Amino acid sequence: EGKHFLTMSVVFMFQDSQLDLYLKTRIPLIDDIVVSIMKKENVANLRTRAGLELLKREIFKQVNHLILEEYIPTALNNDRSPLKDVLITDFALH
Repeated sequence: EGKHFLTMSVVFMFQDSQLDLYLKTRIPLIDDIVVSIMKKENVANLRTRAGLELLKREIFKQVNHLILEEYIPTALNNDRSPLKDVLITDFALH
């Protein structure tokens, strides 16, 4: 398919205010998770609404797993699903 250029912004929705501090310390790790997911994606899928929804679900699944492994054991709030949603707020594929 050739080379493509992609820019994307992701927003994580959550209710636990302490989770914000945790996520800020994990930005490089979260970036790596997202890049790893993107490397596996097919460009044709990313051009469809269904493909973007699957991408959002995979990002949600992997970042939520990270939170459950690292954050929840030390958190005061034991919410087993701290991440509520993943939004893609900017997406450009060239």
